[in-house]
Amino acid sequence: MMNLECLVVFISLLTLDGALGIDSCSVRSPAFCNGNPCPNFVVIEKHEGFELRVYEATQWVATSTEMSEEGMKNGFMHLFGYMNGKNKKEKKMKLSVPVIVPVPVTETPADNVTMLFYLPPNIHNPPAPTDCDITLKKYNATNIYVRSFDGIAKGPEFVLQAKVLAESLMAHNKEFYSSFFVGAGYDGPDKTTNRHNEVWFLQNAPEH
Repeated sequence: MMNLECLVVFISLLTLDGALGIDSCSVRSPAFCNGNPCPNFVVIEKHEGFELRVYEATQWVATSTEMSEEGMKNGFMHLFGYMNGKNKKEKKMKLSVPVIVPVPVTETPADNVTMLFYLPPNIHNPPAPTDCDITLKKYNATNIYVRSFDGIAKGPEFVLQAKVLAESLMAHNKEFYSSFFVGAGYDGPDKTTNRHNEVWFLQNAPEH
């Protein structure tokens, strides 16, 4: 059994074209995106407690940060600065959802993790960052197992939900990439009700 209990990550600040033949113009954002830009996906399997989504290729802005409360705050502010004009074009971009944090599944908790803000496809050429701690990343279309849950979730709750998802996948004899899970959040800290959180496991090893 994977030792997920040893991973404690503070994620309370979480608010990650055409490759799959998905018509971006006809895909409506889910209600839990609250009208914000979010990645296009289609659900191809539904089970009690989880579903399998096929996501389009996506682009993200990322920063490495310490796996601590202060580290997560700093990471969030680095990414917020980029979105708010701290880039070579001084371009301000609307915040999108989700914000994601991949968390390694290891016996010893990782010292650092990566936090990513989603960049919607209408940002065709994301401006280069001026902050040396910021990088731009692209990911190919991928299949992701997702478990959704509500409430004000912090690190231990994401770890617990990831463990539940892993156990559900194994109970259904689903193969998945277990080296890390992803914590995804869709709401700012000021929202106290009807919050939406997710944990993800990739179906296969990631391709870039």
